[in-house]
Amino acid sequence: MAVMKLCDGAGDCLVLEDREGINWCGCTLVTAKGTRYLGAESWRYVMVHLIDGLNGQGKSAGRIEDDEVRWVLSLAEEHCSLYVADREGGTEVFYWQDRRGALVHAMRLSSNDVSAWIDELRGSERSRLS
Repeated sequence: MAVMKLCDGAGDCLVLEDREGINWCGCTLVTAKGTRYLGAESWRYVMVHLIDGLNGQGKSAGRIEDDEVRWVLSLAEEHCSLYVADREGGTEVFYWQDRRGALVHAMRLSSNDVSAWIDELRGSERSRLS
């Protein structure tokens, strides 16, 4: 099982576990407050949607905490969803919501974090395809 850990500047991390052989990617949020399993989807779905979300793609989905957000992905099992807000200077806020729409956590990504995440996700995608 391959594991990818994507962290923000505050040390909060999204951990992706590629469950090889079944094409399923588990997503877990690790913060100073604890660990929370967010759900899972196919490996390709998670990679493509995260990369697209980081690249500014996605439909407008309303507002969270006074930010205009775009929908990025929704996961099976725990049914958490991810929305992203674009901020000035290339920073982004990832808003994780539970199945009822309650805010689970907000990850603040600097422009450097965004670039690093895209590079790591694309590298994983390339290695998976080779």
